[in-house]
Amino acid sequence: MRLLFRPRDLACWARFSGDFNPIHFDIGAARAAGADDLIVHGMLALLPIKHLLWEHARPAGGEDGWLRFRAMLRRPVLVGRRHVVSLAERARGRLDFSLRDERSSEELLRGFAGRCEAPELSGDTAQRPMPDGAVDWSSFCADFPFSTDPWTYLDGLAFAAFVRSHANIADVLPAEGRPPWLRPDGAGSLLMQTGQETFIHPAVRQMHEQGAIAPNLAGLGYAIATELAGVSDAEAVGSARVTLYLRDRAMVISRFGLIAKRISTSGEMEDEQDTGFPQGTGARDHRRGGKRAVG
Repeated sequence: MRLLFRPRDLACWARFSGDFNPIHFDIGAARAAGADDLIVHGMLALLPIKHLLWEHARPAGGEDGWLRFRAMLRRPVLVGRRHVVSLAERARGRLDFSLRDERSSEELLRGFAGRCEAPELSGDTAQRPMPDGAVDWSSFCADFPFSTDPWTYLDGLAFAAFVRSHANIADVLPAEGRPPWLRPDGAGSLLMQTGQETFIHPAVRQMHEQGAIAPNLAGLGYAIATELAGVSDAEAVGSARVTLYLRDRAMVISRFGLIAKRISTSGEMEDEQDTGFPQGTGARDHRRGGKRAVG
């Protein structure tokens, strides 16, 4: 499968997710982050891959039929570039994927999908109703015709719930472990996504196969739990786990790996070592027109 993302795709994902990160829309911001062109949202780049895996992965019914998806964002996917997705089948129905730049053959994303047992639900906070601005199923399908399945929609809603309600870095990393350079308003730092691990309840596929493509937003709720893994003078690493509920039943559980990189006075990211572009894509907690941004 070959992929090419255009500016319109980035605009559609920003409207859906609330992610108005300037590195996706401002070439100057993208270059300051170390990229040659506008950077495609990591979650957007994964959309058609998830749909492809959904079509190939056929988990068994019952509680042991959960689907597990895992992705690592290794390098930025750039707008207007052609990319190639490859799949490799492993033992027990696991499918590995890789996305590479067609011209350079450099690997940008990698991961897998396969069956698993039901995950634990510990650590979640109280359920909340979906935040304002959540996009319905029909609008999602119109904007992303290459990814019309309930998993990618619900998974996208989980990410959007995080962005719309927890885009501020202070909501992700607890105050007691936050370094002085990491300000609560996100100024002076860049928040990026480094990866994702998601568990999908077998009822999501059953719902799709029975014709109930996607639930009404009114029946959905979510909970978020965050964790700080480590800090230094240049970066802070953590994660956010979002559980999406349908009528009090956990349907999608997504853990988003996050890293906050310190921005120097020159506007460039500071690194403890010269490692090139940081793992993943993301943005500071910018506000444009009252909208939040996170990568």
